Amino acid sequence: KAGGDSWVPPRSIQDTLADRRLEKFMDFDKMVERDGGGGTVELPEFDDVISRRKQREAMQEGRVEDAAMIIDTRGLGKKAARNAERKAAAMQREAEMEEEKNPFEDLNILKLLENGAWVGIGLLVVWEIYINSPLFDRAAPLIPVVYDEVTPPGM
Repeated sequence: KAGGDSWVPPRSIQDTLADRRLEKFMDFDKMVERDGGGGTVELPEFDDVISRRKQREAMQEGRVEDAAMIIDTRGLGKKAARNAERKAAAMQREAEMEEEKNPFEDLNILKLLENGAWVGIGLLVVWEIYINSPLFDRAAPLIPVVYDEVTPPGM
């Protein structure tokens, strides 16, 4: 071989785990120096992060008016700022249209009757459970079931 002791990929997992030469690749300080790093990284301002988080939460909760007011276009380019403003305005218009919508517009009478019947059935079941429970006090005593005679009295 012309390169001398060149690196050959390991053939199995055991060879990979046993190969101690891989540890030289784990020196992160050398990696940062090699990449020309070591300088400072520009991080966003805390206020920017908080405003974006508030905007995202407002959009998820459906508070479009709040989301439209919170949009921060300082760090965006012209096109991105215009797109963000356009999206916020469209979402605000959609929310306004939703507010103006008639609540009885999507009303289905058959579905309303069906749901009412199910509610009535549920209430009747709950009532039956209640009157047959110890929580319900009877006004009159129970009628005796056992008679001395074979035929009930009065017959």
